[in-house]
Amino acid sequence: NSTSHGLDDARKDKDGTGGFPSTPSKSAGPSDMISMLKEENEKLQKKIHELQSSTQQDTIPDWRSNSLRSHSTLTIDQLEDSFKNDSTFPLSINATNVRSSLNGTWNDPRTRAVRIREHLREHARIARSNAASILDVMAGLDAANDTVRDEVNGVRQTVLNSCAQLHRLVEKKKDMLLDQLDKEEETKLKYIDASRNICSNRLQKVQECLNLVEQVLAQDIVDDFIQHAESLQLQRKLKEVSKLTVPDSALDATGVTLGITFECEEAKSSVSELQLVFQEAPDPPSDLVAKDVTDSSVLLQWSAIKESSHYILQMCTEDRYPNLDLASTRPFPEDSSFTIIYEGPQNEFHVKSLPSNEQHWFRVRACSNNIMSRWCNKTLSVKTKEERGFSWDRAASHKETVISMEGQRVQRSPSSSHWVCAFGNKAFNLKRRYATIKVSGDSPYLYVGVAYKGAPVAEAYNNVSVLWRKGSGDLCFHGVRLNRSKLPSVSSASGELCYGGGDVVGIMVDVKLGKVAFFCNGVLARTASGLRTDVDVLPFVSLGSADVVAEFTTESFIPTTPRDFSSQRRLRS
Repeated sequence: NSTSHGLDDARKDKDGTGGFPSTPSKSAGPSDMISMLKEENEKLQKKIHELQSSTQQDTIPDWRSNSLRSHSTLTIDQLEDSFKNDSTFPLSINATNVRSSLNGTWNDPRTRAVRIREHLREHARIARSNAASILDVMAGLDAANDTVRDEVNGVRQTVLNSCAQLHRLVEKKKDMLLDQLDKEEETKLKYIDASRNICSNRLQKVQECLNLVEQVLAQDIVDDFIQHAESLQLQRKLKEVSKLTVPDSALDATGVTLGITFECEEAKSSVSELQLVFQEAPDPPSDLVAKDVTDSSVLLQWSAIKESSHYILQMCTEDRYPNLDLASTRPFPEDSSFTIIYEGPQNEFHVKSLPSNEQHWFRVRACSNNIMSRWCNKTLSVKTKEERGFSWDRAASHKETVISMEGQRVQRSPSSSHWVCAFGNKAFNLKRRYATIKVSGDSPYLYVGVAYKGAPVAEAYNNVSVLWRKGSGDLCFHGVRLNRSKLPSVSSASGELCYGGGDVVGIMVDVKLGKVAFFCNGVLARTASGLRTDVDVLPFVSLGSADVVAEFTTESFIPTTPRDFSSQRRLRS
């Protein structure tokens, strides 16, 4: 309830039994009653004005305006350019070379200078990486600082609105609650500031050491270079700053929240029931691991948290974080690069439809109602495998199919007496849009084509499939069997219109326009439009005889994309 609402109630309550006390005598006239009401209304207005004035926030200096980040980045970039422009510097450095440069001695000054340079460059790389990590965590501290302030502002406003409605005993209770809230805010902000000071000190040490590296590298004479490096004890200093990683306390502080709510529902009859409720944030999940990594999916699991009601899982991909240094020790990409992919009670999630042979980053946090834990300490990096060709999916196919040759070959079981069907293991998409199937056997009881995910696997054809029959060349489009071309959406080429044993059937799917084309040994035979674009479309075969075999193959037929498809490029199977 707002302050204005409280004033309206006060104006309406003219009989003296509502918003403020009134004790008129029996002999009081109308003018006395009006004077008394005006006086009480002025007192209430003054109380509300004092209440609003006391809520103005103190101005706290914003330390985020410092230019340390930009200065640090500029100095590090200049240093790296000096390395890249030095043609005499070796291109490969490893830990063994660095240790050898520490333990060995050389009489040749130039050799010694080269070794010292190797050592300096290695530790400078580590120092740059650690500096970037510290900057990322400092950005997280900024966000935590803003979160705490926003949360305090929200609770403060709730306290004000509730106290204004109750009218009595509010000032004393309000002061107690706000004092308690201010103390909690001060404690949390001190914790964040202390963590940030640690990061700032470490970043300053890295900056000072890198400045010394620049001075030493500016020496052109070998003897001066060695003498200067030794006089500054540069190797020892670089060793020290290379160990300055992100402190654990700073990582913990990046996700800190107050965890405070304000209870006022029970306080409508008694001000004493007003209270702040403190709730501890749940522990962050640990042991985030990846299992069953394929070329398009990964199963993620993490430890369960008893106090949590649900979890939030986020993912970052290469296209959202293109400038990532894979050799960096940075704990995670920027927050803006992540997107939520799962929010629910389970402590595992199967991520699907991922691009093949690409890097992905995942992080998870636990939530207890509206209170969230910090993110897991270690962001998980997973690279999907290189894409494999199509194979037949045992789980999705009919149980009486016989799948062999590592999933490449399928046929009907000799004991079966009805049609059985098999699904390919992956759907067509914008990149993967062409499959080739080699057909064997003399029987004509075979259909090759595509079907939507979940199609029946015990029918020759149905209303959720588009299939091309062996021998006759008939096309069964969404359950309608067409003898050659009978609809404008179905057309045939001037070449081969059917296929037989020993032929290679090519299937091209344009998932964007909802089109499918069939090829025989690389020659376009049939095209059709009208495929659904809102569901997965997978390779599909119907087998009516144990004599026929359908086998995914890598025959090097290079078909030409039909003109009405979305791309004119020539695709290999």
